[in-house]
Amino acid sequence: MEANEQQVLVIGLPETGKTSFIQALDEVLKHPATQQALRADGLAHDRSYIQSGKSVFLAGEIPGRTERPLEDTAVELWFQHPPTGRRGRLYLPDEKGEVFRDQWVNRRWEQDYHKSLVDIAGALVFVRADEKSRNDERLGILAAQVVTSNIERPWEMKEASAQVQLVDVLQFIVEHGGPPRPLRVAVIISAWDTVGHAGDLRPRDPMKFLEREWALLAQYLRANPEYYTSKIYGVSAYGGKPGALGALAALPPHERAQLVEGTATSSDLTRPLRWLLALD
Repeated sequence: MEANEQQVLVIGLPETGKTSFIQALDEVLKHPATQQALRADGLAHDRSYIQSGKSVFLAGEIPGRTERPLEDTAVELWFQHPPTGRRGRLYLPDEKGEVFRDQWVNRRWEQDYHKSLVDIAGALVFVRADEKSRNDERLGILAAQVVTSNIERPWEMKEASAQVQLVDVLQFIVEHGGPPRPLRVAVIISAWDTVGHAGDLRPRDPMKFLEREWALLAQYLRANPEYYTSKIYGVSAYGGKPGALGALAALPPHERAQLVEGTATSSDLTRPLRWLLALD
């Protein structure tokens, strides 16, 4: 990479909203709100991953499941910051995010992915607001099923709670990947439009939400200041529920996207990137 170019790593287990965020960010970068805003900087070598789901995203429809190809392909989105001339790349090691689950399950990583970690300026870490951070057996649901069944189902590593897997992935990256310390981490809580409905008692501040709903991950980041400095964002890439956007469907995709930081809401999905690259 060039001297003024920095790379942002995208981290997330399968189906955590990475694809929708990248689609929305692609649109926001094409339509910068001001002269100082981040904007698209040419085209990556391979945009097939983005273009394959673009029509579905633009229509506000329910995205299809991201299938894992026979050969995983890294995904990149290029951007620039005109006032400083700095350029960056959003980098997802494989299309589906299985590389992170493989890292947890198999305790190893691909050489190219390992080498890339030295160059990252920060990381976007994805979790979902509408999924549990822990396993149901902790709530006694699966335990009750075992009592009534004579069939013993073997436990698999990939069934560990999402936040246990994420903490392990992050720990491997900072201890064995060689990124700068402390590593800037922007936690993206996707599907944020599912928070705050009538009867929903979960905090509407993303930081407080993470502390309550993803306590292990929040505590790990907070307890290791020598390894991480972090910010928490709530994001709705579609602005609402895909396939049921209602009046939102009439808005351009770069306007209907929502990002929440503390009590502030905007459609500027580049804010986490600017913070990661120390542009704010």
